[in-house]
Amino acid sequence: MTFDRPVLRLLIDCCESPFPGVGAANSRLACALIRSLLHQAGSSVKAIFVVTPESHAWVRAQLVRLQDEVLCVSPGAEGAAFDESDLRPNEKVWREPLLGLGLRVKADVIYAPGRPASFLRGGVPLVGVAWDEGGATPPSWEDVAADLRLGAALIQCSSARLAAALRERFGIPAERLFVVPVAAPPDRFGPPTGNGECPAAFLYPAEPDVEANYEGLLVAYRIYRHRAIASGNPLWRLLLGAAEHARTPELRALARVLGVSSHVRFDPGPRDLLWPKAGAVIFPALQAPPETMLIEAAQRGVPVAASAPSAAGEGGGSWLTIDPQRPDLLAGALTRLAEDPGLRAELRAGSAVYLGECSPARGGARLLERLRAAAALPRIPFVLGIHGDGWVENHAFVGLPPLASRCRLEIRTQALPQPRYLIARAGDLAYGSYDLPAGVPGLIAFDLYPGTQPLHLRVPDAAGLAPQSDPRRHGVCCALVRLIPEGLPPLDLFSLE
Repeated sequence: MTFDRPVLRLLIDCCESPFPGVGAANSRLACALIRSLLHQAGSSVKAIFVVTPESHAWVRAQLVRLQDEVLCVSPGAEGAAFDESDLRPNEKVWREPLLGLGLRVKADVIYAPGRPASFLRGGVPLVGVAWDEGGATPPSWEDVAADLRLGAALIQCSSARLAAALRERFGIPAERLFVVPVAAPPDRFGPPTGNGECPAAFLYPAEPDVEANYEGLLVAYRIYRHRAIASGNPLWRLLLGAAEHARTPELRALARVLGVSSHVRFDPGPRDLLWPKAGAVIFPALQAPPETMLIEAAQRGVPVAASAPSAAGEGGGSWLTIDPQRPDLLAGALTRLAEDPGLRAELRAGSAVYLGECSPARGGARLLERLRAAAALPRIPFVLGIHGDGWVENHAFVGLPPLASRCRLEIRTQALPQPRYLIARAGDLAYGSYDLPAGVPGLIAFDLYPGTQPLHLRVPDAAGLAPQSDPRRHGVCCALVRLIPEGLPPLDLFSLE
């Protein structure tokens, strides 16, 4: 199935700055990716940015095109914090309830570069993102992974190792995952260091945790140092680019025991200042190194030696493959990098090809393709706005499957302390208004018309009826929402029975 409408209505969640749960560096990458996507899509994509007072200015300055829309929302205090006199013609304050916002603005798909706002979920396919924050091992964000597994139709991963972690550790099917490695904008790092005189130093820019394999690197460096001195070749230093860590004292002690402490330096960075000091970058981690660091090294023109798991991912021949568990072979790789300028030039050339694959332009095209695929996914039945105990506040939505034949909907309500009035409609189709008396269970049933709009249940002016003990209990309380297709078994969308 493909998305075949002329214009894709793309809702972009920009409710926080930087994107929620995403570091500043990856937020910049997300902005570059969105700009590239919209530039390539042109008029075939209508972007609808959802902003708060905190994110409004930067979204307006960096992302919004003339044909796009900006919805200004203030969860908890709708519209109160915006200066409406400063709004542009394509910007408006959203004064309606936030629940089901994607449905209300008729979005085809939602893109959430960070953790999606709760009021955007439900009813519209959502594409979420898993970002590699540059640690030595995939981050242990079980709650984020669970969030993506339950709420996202497709998940964009910034690296192959994160896609593997989501498959292997969290059981997310491979068909819901796609990888878009994105290089930082070219001006972030300044000119490459690889075109001038080569600094005589290896750099390992990783935190010294257990998986980082500092011990293996130090043993390999001792072997390399012995060989270099024996052959009379210039000796390269080893820079360990990490901040002070609980393991740093024992690693310093190991360097002394191995007799290499005079040529090993712990340099905490920042990382942008470490690249010019490096003639080559070494990633001997026991797990795949983060693509973010590989991309940064490639941006700076620094040749790379990396462990095999990552070389099997997106990078191809962009770096020299090493075995992190064989110090003798790792020492051989150090010798080759230090003594073979031709190899270093070959690796820099491979990195340039890799950067083309990781460019925002290439990533934007890949993302646009997947957003269209998500928008074309068949709508599945859902309920939004019904709490686990059955209570609806002012609004609820019932997402219906494509109706090819007659279908009936039944809504059973529990006895209410006060009478309620409920309105049911789907887009421009009105299904009726219903009086629900107090003290007795209610039944609402009607035939559904073919269509794709979700059913909107509204309890007008109910907020003032809420008891002080539980302000949520002011709408209606559903016991059952049942869909009865003609000739097919009933489907319970919500049930307390």
